[in-house]
Amino acid sequence: MAAFDHAWRLQQAAVASVFVRGETGSGKELVARTLNDPGKPFEAVNCSAIPEHLFESEFFGYERGAFTGANRTHQGCLERSDGGTLFLDEIADLSLAHQVKLLRCLEQRTVRRVGGSRNIDFTSRVVVACAPHLFDLVRAGRFREDLYWRVAVHVVELPALRDRSDRLELAQFWLSRLAKELRRPPQDLTLGAWRQLETCPWSGNIRQLRAVLARAVVATAAKDPITRSAIAGALKPERAWPLPEP
Repeated sequence: MAAFDHAWRLQQAAVASVFVRGETGSGKELVARTLNDPGKPFEAVNCSAIPEHLFESEFFGYERGAFTGANRTHQGCLERSDGGTLFLDEIADLSLAHQVKLLRCLEQRTVRRVGGSRNIDFTSRVVVACAPHLFDLVRAGRFREDLYWRVAVHVVELPALRDRSDRLELAQFWLSRLAKELRRPPQDLTLGAWRQLETCPWSGNIRQLRAVLARAVVATAAKDPITRSAIAGALKPERAWPLPEP
């Protein structure tokens, strides 16, 4: 949990911008949410999912009548996150042209909606994430160096699940969470089930762990512990499970 302890210390220090690096599924958004102050806005944006022509609408927002189909005023993610945290996942997928526009907003801490005539201030903490190290992309000419120094004031390195020593604690956490979601008693892992979990390379990281445990829980009667065979079956991507008897 060292990365999350680091994130908590950054939250306490009210750091303006943080770069979270880690493999897909390693919990980067969870770190960003840890950094956010309770009760404050939190906006998560997957930069790789935003079409090029919608960048300004998504980030800056637009005024009613700004273009055909703009039937109402729309706040962009920068404005919506004011006072809280803006989490930009896969930030390296933004084009260089859009990186310039984002940098200008972050430097000035203002945004102007498409079709608007006034600047709107925002005070969001910016947390960005991607799998490769951003400065490697700077060297490759795929990420602007000036934007890197703006968003990577602090760097949080998330280890892959296979390299973490708290896998049992994470498994118990997700089992507890699943029990609440399914409204059933918490289930334990047998020693064999835990050893089966230990043998997995966890290429999908925490996301894969959560899915495997969810499969095993659904395939196990509520009164029984989760066995090695249940985990082994849940680890097979193509395996279809019948629902157990209540």
